[in-house]
Amino acid sequence: NALVALESENRKVLLPVLHGINHQHVALYSPILSDKLSTSTDRGIQHVAMEIVNTIRQSQQAHSNKQAHSQPRLDHCLLRPAELVGTKAGSYQLGEHLGSGGSGVVFSASHRDIGDQLAIKFFYPLAPEYAHFNGLFDHGFRALSRLKHPNIVSTKDFGQIELGGIPVFYLVMDYIPGKTLERWSCDLGGDHEALMIRLQVAQQIATAMVVAHETTFMDQVGFEVQGVLHGDLKPANVIVNPSNNPFIMDFLLVDVQRL
Repeated sequence: NALVALESENRKVLLPVLHGINHQHVALYSPILSDKLSTSTDRGIQHVAMEIVNTIRQSQQAHSNKQAHSQPRLDHCLLRPAELVGTKAGSYQLGEHLGSGGSGVVFSASHRDIGDQLAIKFFYPLAPEYAHFNGLFDHGFRALSRLKHPNIVSTKDFGQIELGGIPVFYLVMDYIPGKTLERWSCDLGGDHEALMIRLQVAQQIATAMVVAHETTFMDQVGFEVQGVLHGDLKPANVIVNPSNNPFIMDFLLVDVQRL
């Protein structure tokens, strides 16, 4: 049943082969499994293997067809970030292109009411077959808005906006000048003082994560949830400013665009 819970219309899960159990046994134990692809080991292991191979081939072919249909999204303007520098997106004036990653593109930005020292991240639009993942953004943004710690990048705004004629999700944060944790550590040197500074930064990061795990937020249906997980804590997602203070970024933002 847990495996079936992972399954969706566009994502199938290969269930285990159950030896010595017939269809009637499965139906009695778990009706939810009884309408799945099944074959009997009584017909020989070669037959079972071919059933699995054919099912995988059909799934791969269906996936290839869906990718072909979703190909036009690869022409989205976010893949040409230089064209967006200096333009407006909603109420935000876009500045320098700060970087691109697996999930989206980040620019410096300014807003008449919020201020000038901002960074805005636009997430790549999802292919139609993955539209059911859009709810993850709303869930993640709700959690991010509750995070309050001096070593976690503050969230200022989030939502959806039309960019290049297509609605995309965006997230506005404080702009933190500095270096990634890896680059900062490499430039710091290797003496005793540098080691002590690294330990202080590590302690700040750990403390911030503890606070995140103790943070509560309201989900989409009004239930209080405790614990904001990061999911991808790594040196590239930590910025250290010139005062040697670390800032954790990209909490809870699953790169569903990579699926």
